[in-house]
Amino acid sequence: MQRLSLSSNQLSSTVPMSLWNLRNIIELNLSNSVLYGQLPPRVQNLKALDVLGLSVNKLSGNLSNALGQLVMITHLDLSSNSFQGEISQSLGSLVNVKYLNLSNNFLLGSISKSVGNLPLLSNLDPSFNKLEGEIPEGRVFTNHNIPSSEGNIALCGAPQLDFPLCDTNVEISTSRRKLHILKYILAVVAFVIVLASLCLVLVLCRRRTVKENIVHTDFQGLDDRRLVAYDELVHATDNFNQTNLKEREALAQFTEDVLTMDWLQQ
Repeated sequence: MQRLSLSSNQLSSTVPMSLWNLRNIIELNLSNSVLYGQLPPRVQNLKALDVLGLSVNKLSGNLSNALGQLVMITHLDLSSNSFQGEISQSLGSLVNVKYLNLSNNFLLGSISKSVGNLPLLSNLDPSFNKLEGEIPEGRVFTNHNIPSSEGNIALCGAPQLDFPLCDTNVEISTSRRKLHILKYILAVVAFVIVLASLCLVLVLCRRRTVKENIVHTDFQGLDDRRLVAYDELVHATDNFNQTNLKEREALAQFTEDVLTMDWLQQ
């Protein structure tokens, strides 16, 4: 099988993986359906492919770098899908491509010089994306086969194709603004680090002070009291004899008084 067209059949599924194994296929048209999902790396298996039509579907994700392996392709239509991210640099390897349609997606960034310099590319449509930056110099931008800046209001640099001139002052101002923002962020980060370090030092010092006060209090209590020898207690209480006391509670009070009397010495 060299040609397969399933366009306008309202197919609703991912692209069958078996299709990417048709290594000898020359033309594959799956446009105008409801195909969804991402282009897998297996797309690079179709090295003999001359025409690939995937327009008007619901395909998404970044443009696979595997597309750059389709070196025989002359017609590539990826328009009206939900592809996102930057235009893959690998598209600059499609040395035989003449028609490249990337319109009506959600592509970001700029158009690479490698795409602009494709030797046979005569029709490039990047309209209605979110592209920005300066249009690179290249063969495709010297003719009028490229549409105007529709849908890509941030593109600039090719007045012969109705693109506005790039405002270098705006670019410089933007760069300076980014630099100032970066400085503020670094200053805030440095302040937070210093503040956290000071808090940590204060907490450690406080803990050390509390521990020293506890130890000092414990030993201070020992210094304020005189030590009493056991023999002196026996003598003072007549060998702890309760018969000389009027009440049991009096003995307990007496013992406590003895412990605190200054005249008892070891």
